[in-house]
Amino acid sequence: MKHVGLNDSKDAGESPRVDSEIPGHVKESFEVGREDNNEMPNIWFPDGILPGFKEACLEFYWVGCAPQLALVIHTAFSTHCDIRGI
Repeated sequence: MKHVGLNDSKDAGESPRVDSEIPGHVKESFEVGREDNNEMPNIWFPDGILPGFKEACLEFYWVGCAPQLALVIHTAFSTHCDIRGI
């Protein structure tokens, strides 16, 4: 693991240095989306590694999308927009 920190000098123009002796912050992220999105497909663990994980993530995604879709539809109707294709 490498830690990217600022140089000891106070000059703002200095570039960062890499120091493997200092423990750094480790950040992880996880994203899930529609299964039919070819531009940004989901990447899943092989079947059997975490049984039910994929299904739980997709259910969570669609539960979160429901209010968003309702808001888009409501806004479209209230502004007399055509919502075909949503």
